[in-house]
Amino acid sequence: MAGCFGKEELTPGVLEGNLYRNDFFNLSFELPEGWTILTEAEVTEVGNLSVEFISELNEELAKQIEEDEDVVDLVHALKHPLNYRVSFNPNFVCNAENVKDAGTTFHNGKDYLEYSKDLFQKAGLPWQFEHIHLEVLDDVNFYTMNARIDIGNGFIRNFTPLSKTVMQST
Repeated sequence: MAGCFGKEELTPGVLEGNLYRNDFFNLSFELPEGWTILTEAEVTEVGNLSVEFISELNEELAKQIEEDEDVVDLVHALKHPLNYRVSFNPNFVCNAENVKDAGTTFHNGKDYLEYSKDLFQKAGLPWQFEHIHLEVLDDVNFYTMNARIDIGNGFIRNFTPLSKTVMQST
């Protein structure tokens, strides 16, 4: 999710069984039964590996990502445990980004995804993007965009971000 955080305090939310709830964003969803929820340390480990990969392609972008304090990880879930050896491990990541310092105005999730797509393309990362389109989930509008990258060794990552802009109340 992209948005401007209001005056309430942002919290990472709570997980009860396989139900995730975050009162700050008025958000709740059910994760598949039996999936592994990553600890904060594991999320950091995965993030460090991602930065390491990106630094091989674009050192400047990797440094920006490492220094970025505007993204809050809310929940990361994997079908199989983190170090479980499988050819494909479906995962779900939910995070929020405070975009007030992005240097542009976002009116909706589509604007945010266009901005993100542009950043990836300017960074020279070999992503392939599909068109951004509207999805309605539980009567809430989200924008989504499929993206794909071949990172070698037969590993292809598919990425489908959903974006909903939450505007700060004044």
